[in-house]
Amino acid sequence: MKAIYGMNPVMEALKKEAGKIQSVIIAEGREKESLRKLLSLASERGIPICYQKRAELDRLAGNTHHQGVIGMCREFRYASVEEISARRDRK
Repeated sequence: MKAIYGMNPVMEALKKEAGKIQSVIIAEGREKESLRKLLSLASERGIPICYQKRAELDRLAGNTHHQGVIGMCREFRYASVEEISARRDRK
């Protein structure tokens, strides 16, 4: 899983990349009023929301610039050169 962090990046991923975000993690103690839209959108899309200690968000993001919000996403799998070549040959 890959982490997208920060209010705006997570919100945009929720809006535009349906199915990409698997769960939303919020820092414990984060003021919820400013998260209302984000939490509502995640809930509408059936995306689980959990609360973790800020240290865990620091670890997942790899830094402290996450604003108390992380979206956990599926890793994107790139096709190999061989797969691309095989697809082209079939056409």
